Amino acid sequence: MNPRIVSLATAVPPHAIPQTRAKEFSRVLFEQVLSEDRARLLSVFDHSGIACRNVCAPLEWYAQDHSFGEKNALYVENAVTLGAEVAQATMSRAGLTVRDIDHLVFVSSTGIAAPSVDARLTNVLGLRGDVRRTPIWGLGCAGGVAGLARARDFALAEPGARVLLIALELCSLTFQRNDLSKRNLVAASLFGDGAAAALVVAGNGGVHGNGRRPLELVATSSTLWPDTLDVMGWDVDGEGLHVVFARDIPTIVHERVRPGLTAFLERPVSASTRSIISSRTPAAPRCWPPTSRPWACPRMPCATRARCCATTAISRRPPACSCSSASSTAGSSAPARARCSPHSGPASVPNTR
Repeated sequence: MNPRIVSLATAVPPHAIPQTRAKEFSRVLFEQVLSEDRARLLSVFDHSGIACRNVCAPLEWYAQDHSFGEKNALYVENAVTLGAEVAQATMSRAGLTVRDIDHLVFVSSTGIAAPSVDARLTNVLGLRGDVRRTPIWGLGCAGGVAGLARARDFALAEPGARVLLIALELCSLTFQRNDLSKRNLVAASLFGDGAAAALVVAGNGGVHGNGRRPLELVATSSTLWPDTLDVMGWDVDGEGLHVVFARDIPTIVHERVRPGLTAFLERPVSASTRSIISSRTPAAPRCWPPTSRPWACPRMPCATRARCCATTAISRRPPACSCSSASSTAGSSAPARARCSPHSGPASVPNTR
């Protein structure tokens, strides 16, 4: 039996920032760089598709200088709080408790902790002493779906084991108020804070029905493109993590994603495969013009078009109709839009990097 996602939950921190406030905040902070082309540069806030984001501190906090140590301490504190919230909610929705977790996979790239956050969660949640833990760092936007692929591998290796994936990014805590570059302005328009969790099981695993049809994880794939280390990532200095965006991201995505996605979808899988869980940066609308997006290939049947980056996982469930388009359902440290609410929910994932 293929592993299945049997329950999901999300959580966001309590400070909600409407995009209009974020735009005005950036207009004042980036006044020097905006003097050249104010309207064009600020339009990134209007075209992001984001109405509101949740962050770990009040907006005024980001207008002040903070050391790397101070920001990272806030990362660890919020990571443990949000991680515990999504872990408890996800297990509860499966009719289980956190003591039933056999393997905890924790994915994040926006802070550091040693002992790792998953070890801290083990103590806070009171997990069993024999729980297995796998922390994954440095995958950025693709972290959630890569973590989902690893959770699938672990579930396959031990049928019946309950594998909990937590993907968490607190991007606002990497904001650099003294970095007046355009790339930092773009990051300020896109990224928020939040956590998502998924329980993956192969076999029964003692999971109780919760009225939701599980998503079957049929196949996964990962592609590494040589000589692309400088495309996205972090520059690290005494002030912390500085975001890296290459100017040619749209070209790279357009030329390389579609061939890989097409080859992946041509693999033999069940005819009932209809859903694609994919990873993509929240900047996707900025990267791909509507007529050139890699999932908009006219040769692909509508049921297999998808939003995808370098790492993809296919899930299987009956379609709503014979011509349903592929859906981006879960599995990214950077999936959909943040909700202006501190409460978790099964069908919404925060807009994180």
